[in-house]
Amino acid sequence: ETARREFYSDLNRSVADSFEHALTVINQTLADLAADGQHEWVGNLNAVLAVINENALHVSHVGSAEAYLVRGHAITHITEGLNSGGGATAKTFKNVASGTLEVGDRLLVATGEIFSHLSVNDIRRHLYLHHPGKAITKIA
Repeated sequence: ETARREFYSDLNRSVADSFEHALTVINQTLADLAADGQHEWVGNLNAVLAVINENALHVSHVGSAEAYLVRGHAITHITEGLNSGGGATAKTFKNVASGTLEVGDRLLVATGEIFSHLSVNDIRRHLYLHHPGKAITKIA
């Protein structure tokens, strides 16, 4: 709810600026919760936050949750190297990856553990042969 509320709090901002603003508020909220003693779950948070506007994608993550772009025959780990680590701080969601989506692109949010259970070919096949809801059940 915080992400949505803060993202739309000023409709005069660009999408990228609105996303950055939402992340700043979320980071401060998480830091406040950790300071109030809720550091056990906050410090172990695994999440991906993303916004898609027209064909632009902006994504950030924390913990072991990752985002992958499936385009054609390639699966690209788009959150690789973005994680700042260090638990809940005012910079939990520190970095943002931005890019342009193409028709037919798929976004997969999972942990890297998915590749020990399914091959890249299996993931790609499920994402392209099935509606997203059914693909999730096949992958899970």
